Amino acid sequence: MKRILFFVISTFFALSLSAQMPDLPEILEEQLIQEHFDLTYNEQVQEQENTENQYYRYVPRDGGTDTLFGYKWDTEFEEWTLKCRIVKTMNEDEQPVTKLIQILTFDSVWVDGLHYDYSYNDNNSLTEVVIMYWKPDAMIWENYFRMQRTYNDDDKLTSISTQWWADDTQQWADFQNKSFVYDGDYLAADTVKVYMDFMGEWMNFFYNSYAYDDAGKRISKTNSLWLAFMNNWSKNYRLLYNYDDSGEDIVQVIGQSWDMFDQAWNDRNHYNYAYDDEGDMVQYIFEKKKMYDSLWVQKVKIDYTYDGQGNMSQFVWQYKPHFDTVWNNFKQVFFSYDQNGNMIQRIEQRWGMDASDWVNFSKWEMAIEYPAITGVIETDQNKITATFKNPYMNGDVIHLSGVSNKGDFKLMVFDLTGKMIEKINVSGKTSAVLKNELKPGLYLVILTNNKDFHLTQKMVVSD
Repeated sequence: MKRILFFVISTFFALSLSAQMPDLPEILEEQLIQEHFDLTYNEQVQEQENTENQYYRYVPRDGGTDTLFGYKWDTEFEEWTLKCRIVKTMNEDEQPVTKLIQILTFDSVWVDGLHYDYSYNDNNSLTEVVIMYWKPDAMIWENYFRMQRTYNDDDKLTSISTQWWADDTQQWADFQNKSFVYDGDYLAADTVKVYMDFMGEWMNFFYNSYAYDDAGKRISKTNSLWLAFMNNWSKNYRLLYNYDDSGEDIVQVIGQSWDMFDQAWNDRNHYNYAYDDEGDMVQYIFEKKKMYDSLWVQKVKIDYTYDGQGNMSQFVWQYKPHFDTVWNNFKQVFFSYDQNGNMIQRIEQRWGMDASDWVNFSKWEMAIEYPAITGVIETDQNKITATFKNPYMNGDVIHLSGVSNKGDFKLMVFDLTGKMIEKINVSGKTSAVLKNELKPGLYLVILTNNKDFHLTQKMVVSD
């Protein structure tokens, strides 16, 4: 009965959500889903997720703009097709201030899609995200979604509320709320409520409580669902955390479900983690307990590898279908970084059953644009700059200004894998021409004296 009720409630929320959402292109909906703005999302192993987001790094700088270019693999022509771009503007604290998502049309025109505005408090904690979507018929930005966060005097998160923009009333409409309770420095519980518009009131959805050992390590998380017809909470599942001998890394999470008839916890899932000597996760294995013979069966395995700088360079996701004992490939993802450790490329491949090989699926490329000058050098000459046409065509001149003979200046060009394409000594020069022919794509042009000056600019090379 509890599972049926949960399914009905979840379905209702999904339908109410889709009813409020405008008709967005698929690629924009994908971006929204990936951000987990749905507060009822309660992934059982959320605390131990290992995604590429933690490997996306910024070089410290005062402001700047980052642009992500999204591609899909065209199986017919066997080439990457540019689909969208995400432009982030950063503040001096390396936090996003705005984000713009645009779609590339068939006639190679960028069309606005979603626009984000971010706000922060005096402690640089996120307080609000406002999302607008572009209405091409009216040629205006329309409010779409808002998330607000509040904090206590210790800057601990106390609540998250989300709202959708109602076209009929032209006002923000309440959607979900998540509140947090602390016991000293530790999170003791959180509660999610959803606003039932047809009832005009808030309704409980789920409740999590947390327990810790004497050292402050989390040892359990217990989830309960709200049963409206009983006007009470009902136990749903819990997670038990096991650590290695050092007590630092979680090596296994035991997932248990509550049996209402036996009034007991039953083991259902195992989430197993392995680490290398540097403390980086190298393997994740999900096991599920069979209901009839009580045997544990491995279902999902993810293997992670890292480069010499500790950045994740690849992960491979495999699974075992029902009654199969052999691992089947599902997807693999490769990451590339620039010389500063920023993730600048992510390529995802899916396993093709017909081809019995990996097939390209999607690609993201990052172009990092720093402020005009990120270092200061005393000079009697003009301001130090390197300017060129953008898009750049092979043979174009790069104009230099303020480059003295004393600075040992070099002009370097890198592709998005971090490979140096060319390096030229430009001390005392006013111009430079690249000797190597660049293929169409994105590049980073760096002018530096290897001491106190470093200028980085984005170069787009056209056909």
